[in-house]
Amino acid sequence: MNFLPLSATAVLKRRPGRATLAGIVAVAPLTLGVIAPADAQPQDASAHSNPSAADSKGSLDFLTESPSITDAPLASDVQESQGSDANGSSTGSATSASSNSARTGFYMGPTGVDVSKWQRPGGVALKWDEVAASGQKFAFIKATDGVEGDQKYFLEDSIAAAKAGLYVGSYHKAHPDRSATEQADQYVEALQQRDEQISTDKTLPPVLDIELDNGLNPTQLQKWTKDFLERVEEKTGETPMIYTYRWFWQNPMGNSTDFTDYPLWLAAYQDSAPTSLPGGWESMTFWQRSSTGRIDGIPTIVDEDVFNGTEAELQQLAAAH
Repeated sequence: MNFLPLSATAVLKRRPGRATLAGIVAVAPLTLGVIAPADAQPQDASAHSNPSAADSKGSLDFLTESPSITDAPLASDVQESQGSDANGSSTGSATSASSNSARTGFYMGPTGVDVSKWQRPGGVALKWDEVAASGQKFAFIKATDGVEGDQKYFLEDSIAAAKAGLYVGSYHKAHPDRSATEQADQYVEALQQRDEQISTDKTLPPVLDIELDNGLNPTQLQKWTKDFLERVEEKTGETPMIYTYRWFWQNPMGNSTDFTDYPLWLAAYQDSAPTSLPGGWESMTFWQRSSTGRIDGIPTIVDEDVFNGTEAELQQLAAAH
């Protein structure tokens, strides 16, 4: 495997530091009618299987300033069921980010999907124009896998989704019994190939999908996760996000609070946005709300996701390279 030095990743432009990106917070209600059973576990057979602040693109200060929502009610306390894996519209008005007080809770922002080979049975192409026409604003596409390697549809779907007007994300499915460094390098190479094909102002931060322990204990898993995230951050200059689900983080990961500087994408299949998060996180950037969605242009069930913020904030997040 060829290791990419930081200087070779010009297409993966530097994002601001972890603490800035992790500052997304928001508010809002949600009624979806999708609840996971208490013993739900992730399954990769669903869709799942991330310039400096002074740069001309600007900093991510808007993420920490968090505009207030004038008519979006607070998410009520609910009994939360366990979410599952990374496979599987705004109700209020917002004023400008520079002049608003911080919010709390979850803001029901733009919706999107995450996909992998399981959404392409027999290799059938996804109809990304139809996905976009259905109202979806972003798509996370599986890029690499610690066992399977590069995903054959990653580039094709990334290019097509971007052409359809979606913001394009990616994720790496972790296998912690194998080298964190080699998996991170493989992921970075896939991102570089993608970013040679589409504008980086349409892409979202890298994502580590961590939902398998592969026999490692919490201390070992925490070290593996740290090594992977820091490697990706070193080689791309970007702040990766973490995809996980509550039970996994609280148990195999030992409910570690050492990763709160990394934005959280939480799987929780329930009626309302989670009001209690694992691992010391105070907010989540994306919420995977269902693994059984039906979206125009996708022939199978698919994971459905929500961004915690306004559409303008999602655009700024993508443009913050």
